Amino acid sequence: MKTVMCSVVKLMFYILIGLNISSAFAIDEKPTDIIQKTAEQQPGSETTPIFIKKLATNEEEAASEKEEKEREKKLAIDIETLKVAGDARDASKDAAMYALYGLFISLSAVVIAFFQLCMFRNQLKLMKISNETASKAANAALETVNLGRDQYTAAHRPWIKVQLNHAGDLKRDSDGRWAISLVFKIKNVGNIPAQNVYPNPGFYAGEGFVDEVKQAQLKLATEYKPIANHIGFTIFPGESIKIYVTIHVTKEVAENKDLIHFSDCLPRLFIVGSVHYKSTFDEKPHRTGFIRAFGYFDATTGKITLIPKQDSISQRELRINPHISGDGYTD
Repeated sequence: MKTVMCSVVKLMFYILIGLNISSAFAIDEKPTDIIQKTAEQQPGSETTPIFIKKLATNEEEAASEKEEKEREKKLAIDIETLKVAGDARDASKDAAMYALYGLFISLSAVVIAFFQLCMFRNQLKLMKISNETASKAANAALETVNLGRDQYTAAHRPWIKVQLNHAGDLKRDSDGRWAISLVFKIKNVGNIPAQNVYPNPGFYAGEGFVDEVKQAQLKLATEYKPIANHIGFTIFPGESIKIYVTIHVTKEVAENKDLIHFSDCLPRLFIVGSVHYKSTFDEKPHRTGFIRAFGYFDATTGKITLIPKQDSISQRELRINPHISGDGYTD
């Protein structure tokens, strides 16, 4: 009895299921389509139970949540990286700006230094011009002082002028020397008395070049210098005196064949020397030089000859002429 009842219940259950299925099917739908559609509407599937499908969904959600967290984490890292990169970019931008500022400051310093150098150079040029101007002014002032001093000295010192001529015949003595007496007319044309005034003449035999006769004049002046302060006369301004001095031509010079055979037109015997004196204002030594060409006129030939052949020559036949160089040294 119980078995029959169970069978009836099962049969009714299956009938109800069949009715539900048939009512759910469309007239033109196939049973497989209905099953597929039903599977799509149900949480499960035709091959997967509902609880398995739900478990898979939970796992997918967990995986999605994990992936979301990883994406968020990666996004946070990317954001941090971008932030660091932005900071680095800003720092690089600031560094570039500071470098640009530094370059501008450096260029400004270079420009300022260049202008300072130009100004310094111009200042040096102006200082040089100023120094040159000051130096020229100082030199001009010094020249003015020296000129004034020279003018004052020239106005307060003696000045000696000299004229000379033969004062007698040219004679040869027993030693074979030729002797001639000269007269010096000496005048003080300065404003101060002259002391120790005395002439120191001598003969010079040679070619007669300017340097030679001046050198002979200097030699005589040097030899006379030690005794210049111990002999001589005092001549006041405007006063003139005459002094007679005898000089000699040595036998060696008189018998020199080179001199004897010298040209008949130009003499090679010279009277050279200086008149020595000093100032009473400052006792400074001075001298006035003289150079004369000497010879005699041979009436038989009509020419001037250097050394005569006879023992005595009249002063009327003697010639004393100026030298081409003038009187030599005079101070």
